[in-house]
Amino acid sequence: MAVEEYFYNSLDLTKKVANIQFDDCQKNLHGFNRELKLQDEFDITMANTTKGLLVECKHHVVKEDVVKLRESKVKNLKILYPDFKDLEMYLAVAGASFDLDAKQEAKQSGIIILKQVGDVMEEEDMSDQELKHIVASLAISIKEVSAQIKELFASHKKTDEQIKELSVEHKKTEKLIKELFASQKKTDEQIKELSASQKKTDAQQKKTDELIKELSVEHKKTESTLKGLGFNVGMAVEEYFYNSLDLTKKVANIQFDDCQKNLHGFNRELKLQDEFDITMANTTKGLLVECKHHVVKEDVVKLRESKVKNLKILYPDFKDLEMYLAVAGASFDSDAKQEAKQSGIIILKQVGDVMEEEVENLKTY
Repeated sequence: MAVEEYFYNSLDLTKKVANIQFDDCQKNLHGFNRELKLQDEFDITMANTTKGLLVECKHHVVKEDVVKLRESKVKNLKILYPDFKDLEMYLAVAGASFDLDAKQEAKQSGIIILKQVGDVMEEEDMSDQELKHIVASLAISIKEVSAQIKELFASHKKTDEQIKELSVEHKKTEKLIKELFASQKKTDEQIKELSASQKKTDAQQKKTDELIKELSVEHKKTESTLKGLGFNVGMAVEEYFYNSLDLTKKVANIQFDDCQKNLHGFNRELKLQDEFDITMANTTKGLLVECKHHVVKEDVVKLRESKVKNLKILYPDFKDLEMYLAVAGASFDSDAKQEAKQSGIIILKQVGDVMEEEVENLKTY
């Protein structure tokens, strides 16, 4: 994700690659076609009125990534996002490091190579001298990449464990958030005190500056920790309801054929994009589920007034289905529940390890 975010920020800044100026830059498009049973994800896309660019991002790029981009990724993009079908498409692979045969495959295929060199993104045109250098340093690079891969796998495993712990220990998380807010407030007060004492002597000023820098770093860590906790809690709730629904594919006594999560739709012509937490469908009926850790009234109104309309526009497979709506969460505001019941929207609630349904006055949209 860090590599993808780096290249997205670099490309979105200028919207220019290989001397081609594009109008827009999008990341993390997730396409799904139920009729074709086809779904795919696209790291970065760029487009203007006549040309398009599809960028595949990897920390370390191998030959298989280049072949997959050329043979299947670009075809799937044109199927799942028809806006790109008639554009003159270019391809690019982006990474912090590349296998030698990956670069050769890209060059032979006329695919752009984007490389992260420190804080700078370079469009690489590889010379014979660079090829020799890559071969000479390949043994060292392989060891470094292997170590990084092990670290990433360890980090991924640790994240999964944290998500499970957060789902079970929600009260501890809330307590930690309060403590972190208190710590942040204390940090702000310390910064003010240090700023006041800065005026006393030049020697004290130097020490104060150093302390302020350290406290600023801790302040950012605190904010980052808070954001990470919120993200993990939200992801844990969404994963819980997806696993529960995907297990039976049955809600409100309606049997569905499939269950999808995290659909991300984008229509460049309408300048419309939206994300949908969980969708289910059979040949005549569909269900759209909005997941939140704590559901408020605004979540219910947004689902009813805009989410379901955007789903039918961005994913035409749902347009002619008899659509039902559901809100899912670990806890609900009282007015959120009331709004859902009055709107004929299903309520899904996490009670321990069990998912409970509340269905009243069920309506279609």
